[in-house]
Amino acid sequence: MAKALFKPILAAFGHTSRKEPAKRPVPAAPIGLEASEVSADAIALNWEPSANATFYTVYIGETASTTEMRPVGNPTSSRFTVDGLEEGKQYFFAVKAINSTGASPFSNVTNRRTL
Repeated sequence: MAKALFKPILAAFGHTSRKEPAKRPVPAAPIGLEASEVSADAIALNWEPSANATFYTVYIGETASTTEMRPVGNPTSSRFTVDGLEEGKQYFFAVKAINSTGASPFSNVTNRRTL
């Protein structure tokens, strides 16, 4: 009887006997980001997959500073080709792994110049 009496009071303060579903951990930062193929207007990137990642966000910039990079794609695999680039220009890239819990820190930054 006492348990039944206290359940509404405990529930009012956010305490319940029901267990919340476990959240997936935020993915680890992708590692090993590198440019594998380069052409005059595209650069192919690949990296090691991150555990618990649902998808990735690829960032591009004109400097190595991730605060100045902008997102260019959201692949579900650990390979992505950035196209529409200018010939002979240097680009910097980083990647984040994403799931329903949140985003990882940035990967390493890599850079390549288009041909």
